[in-house]
Amino acid sequence: MGFTGDERSTRRAVAELKQAWRDGHRRKYRPWVPEPGMWLQFDWGEGPRIGSRRTSLFCAWLAWSRFRVILATWDRTMGTLVSCLDATLRQVGGAPTYLLTDNEKTVTIEHVAGVPVRHPEMVAVGRHYGCVLHTCVPYDPESKGGAESTVKVAKRDLVPTSANLLEQYGSFADLVTACAAVTESLNGRVHRETGRNGPRTPKLKARTAAEIAFLDLGPGAHKWLVEAAATGVQRIRSKMAAAVELAAMVGVEQIDAALMLAASAGRFDDGALASITDHLASGRPQLELVRAGEEHSAQPGTSAWNEVATR
Repeated sequence: MGFTGDERSTRRAVAELKQAWRDGHRRKYRPWVPEPGMWLQFDWGEGPRIGSRRTSLFCAWLAWSRFRVILATWDRTMGTLVSCLDATLRQVGGAPTYLLTDNEKTVTIEHVAGVPVRHPEMVAVGRHYGCVLHTCVPYDPESKGGAESTVKVAKRDLVPTSANLLEQYGSFADLVTACAAVTESLNGRVHRETGRNGPRTPKLKARTAAEIAFLDLGPGAHKWLVEAAATGVQRIRSKMAAAVELAAMVGVEQIDAALMLAASAGRFDDGALASITDHLASGRPQLELVRAGEEHSAQPGTSAWNEVATR
């Protein structure tokens, strides 16, 4: 009857099917054309040892102009990070719209349903400088390739190895001087134009029963979680559980509408959801949302002092 195939034929057919599936599910790359002053990426790299002590290299990359800043530090603590960002922005000469980095504990406290919860102190730092903090996808260095490339260049030119034949640094001051020299050398190079992306809304991925119950409330819950996580809200899980309990008493639709309103108004404090729910239940019309700007203050002022002085 002739040869009809054997185990090798089956393996070959399966391998062809797997290859066809991989070809159709490969990661797609699009050109990224950053706008001037929009994106600043930063990351950390392992620096050379000074004596027996380890050092770190803070590496920042301004996406549009590819301006780089490399700073030597002893550690990666919150205070060191803030001082490095301050020094970087002073060298850049301005504040970008977005700061992009990975999910270290100094930036992201935890992930809830795939949404990064920001560290409150870093949110305050970003607000002070007028920047919005974003983080890349966990374990995905390609989403911040500019900073990763800067780290590689910094380690190549600053960390002594058998390949670059660099000498060991005698002091931390020598490393600081070397970082400044490498930074000046990199920024003096001529570069070619690169490509574009804007900030991506985190994709919600509920992993626990509590996360599923909260996100099932509706789009208001989705928006509330994203906005609350971006502003560094504390006790976010307990507030999510309270919303689910409140929905069981007054109804899912009403709580979802209250969550949507709370997210739009930036109301994430304790008791805010219950207060908004009571307002919606009263049937009173919803007024236009008003956010207090820098020109408004809750302080009484000193105008009353003038009356005392004239008496």
